[in-house]
This record gives sequence, structure tokens and C-alpha cells, in this order.
Amino acid sequence: MKTSRKKIFTLKFFIITIGIVILANYILKLAIHENYSSKSISTTLYTVDDTLKQVADIMNKHCPQQIDSITVLDGTIAAYNNTFAYNYTIRVDTNQYHVKDMELVMNEYWQNNYKTNPAAEDFKRMKTTLFYNYKDVKGNFLFRVKISPN
Repeated sequence: MKTSRKKIFTLKFFIITIGIVILANYILKLAIHENYSSKSISTTLYTVDDTLKQVADIMNKHCPQQIDSITVLDGTIAAYNNTFAYNYTIRVDTNQYHVKDMELVMNEYWQNNYKTNPAAEDFKRMKTTLFYNYKDVKGNFLFRVKISPN
């Protein structure tokens, strides 16, 4: 019974994350388009960090955003050195579900998404390192997934 509940939770978590990725990639494309179309590229040079900062600013205008019944996108951070982080809160009973299992599922998902999703091309082109940070509703860190451009 407990294993079945874990499988259902993992499947729900996976499906929800797909929705998050689609939304985040749409906002990224929009932000990059706004960045390059609103100013003359020939007269202004943009750094990757500038572009990522604008993406974070645009995304954060919509945060916190309830993604589903257990997941909230709290916000994003564009750090220096071409790094971008998504910060999530998930409402999950860590006594009932193993955090390590969630981490493994999400790591595999984000790695595969980065390699195969055409919407990730901008991150690949910019050679951006991505972080997906997860915490519980009490603010306790649960896990982090790191996607390196290499």
C-alpha cells in the first residue's frame, strides 16, 4: 500500500513538473525576446547575466505561483557566473515519502528535459547552469537538482 502511494505521488510530481517546465520555458522565451527586441543589439551589448536577470525579474512578477495542490514556484534568481535558480516549495509529508526518491526522480527528469526539450535551447546556447531548489512548507531545504551545460 505504501509503495503504491509513493508511485502515485512520484507520477503526480513528474506530471506537475512538466507543467512547470513548459511555463518556465515560455516565460524565458518571452523575456529573451523582450530583451533583444526592445533595444538595438547593434548599439548595446548584453551579457548573459543581464539576460538572465531580466528573465528572473519577469518570472518573479508572477510569483509566488501555485503550480498545483502541492507545489509553489516561490521565485527565481539570476546569479552571477551564468547561473539561474528556480525555488520551489512543496507540501509533502517527508515521513511518508522519501526525499531521496523525489530527488532521484526530479534529477532524472530535469537532466532529460535539458537534453531533449527544444525550449531549453536558450539555456544551452548561453551555457547556463540551472538549479532547481526544493524546500518544504516550514522552509526546510529538501533537495537541489543541478543542471550543468556540459
